[in-house]
Amino acid sequence: MNIKGIIFDLDGTLTNTLSMCVQGFREAIEPLSGRNFSDAEIIATFGPSEEGTVRALVPERYEEGLAAYLSAYERLLPSCPGLFEGARELLAALRKSGKPVALVTGKGSGSTKLTLAHFKLGPFFSHIATGSPHGSVKALRISEVVEHWGFSPEEVLYVGDAPSDVTAAREAGVQIVAAAWCPEADATTLQSLHPDAVLASIAELKAWLQQDDAGRIMRFAQQVQALAQTGLAFTKDRYDIERYEALREIAAEIMVFPSGINKDELLTAFKHQLGYTTPKVDVRAIVLRDNKVLLVREAEDGLWSLPGGWADVGDRPSEAIAREVYEETGLTVSVERLLGLWDRNLHGHPPYPFHAYKMIFLCSEQDGELRLSSDSLEIDFFDPESLPQLSMTRIVPIEIQRSIEVARNQGSAYFD
Repeated sequence: MNIKGIIFDLDGTLTNTLSMCVQGFREAIEPLSGRNFSDAEIIATFGPSEEGTVRALVPERYEEGLAAYLSAYERLLPSCPGLFEGARELLAALRKSGKPVALVTGKGSGSTKLTLAHFKLGPFFSHIATGSPHGSVKALRISEVVEHWGFSPEEVLYVGDAPSDVTAAREAGVQIVAAAWCPEADATTLQSLHPDAVLASIAELKAWLQQDDAGRIMRFAQQVQALAQTGLAFTKDRYDIERYEALREIAAEIMVFPSGINKDELLTAFKHQLGYTTPKVDVRAIVLRDNKVLLVREAEDGLWSLPGGWADVGDRPSEAIAREVYEETGLTVSVERLLGLWDRNLHGHPPYPFHAYKMIFLCSEQDGELRLSSDSLEIDFFDPESLPQLSMTRIVPIEIQRSIEVARNQGSAYFD
């Protein structure tokens, strides 16, 4: 994943002020308009900041309405339940780590300042961007923060609770975690938009980010190991050989923490790697039947994956995936096209000692009947929107969902 900076939404992500906002608008606007508004009528105006809501509900008394709303909002803030559990601790940990954190919210500047002051959140953010009275500008604001930091979009994560947050993050090109811990969050709808993750608590977010940190350590160790292996392949100098062997041991020491693999096991694996170091190649198949995707439950860990495995030397890629599908499922398939070439280091897989690329192909059934192999416990077709627990070392949800999108929309193959 390689996350260098994190941007948070505010309402529904760090705290929940929705009901308070609705009550504030009702207290401020109804006396000025001379009529009552339902919750649905008020919420329907959201998207623009509160300035836009006031303008939509009482345009002829805008200045008075905005002042009344901010006054009501400030008065109601103490009734807010507070920050979601773990939010302050996570922000503090991120600040201590030195990783930049920003806030991009659809709220207006007035209510944002009041909220940040009330919860003493301001010092956590290097950059704060608020909404516009004319409509949602989140994608633009996210892009501005990314440019301000000087990172590439894929190195930045946005955390938000609304479907529009997922859409805005995708438009800005950043990674997106959908926060489903707010009571009003619709996890099913969020999942249908295929964010990088849908998480049910801030504790889950913290663990997800720690996995990214472990992955970054593993990538560093992979590079050290690759330098050692390549050096040993070419050098004849005995002193250089000693230095490269020492580097190999350092790589193994580093990998013990993120991988949990014993150092001696890692060194044994490294010593079997000869020649110039290149990524390994894993092949996986998307086989669709009645809009459902074929999955195999692996005997090794009891979890589900796309059929596939390591490509063998001497195989063409199409031969490798057709063989893997047949061996694991009993189906003979026609390999239609490449849907994506994925870097295993970047998409949330658990740490692995070696760098690998995953080639995902669209395959169509030709013949055969489903049957188990020695490596599989079950075989079945699943709705892509309701996947079983996946074997994350082999495949992650985003790889399946993006691949199916490419297949259905005849899009260009995904890469990286």
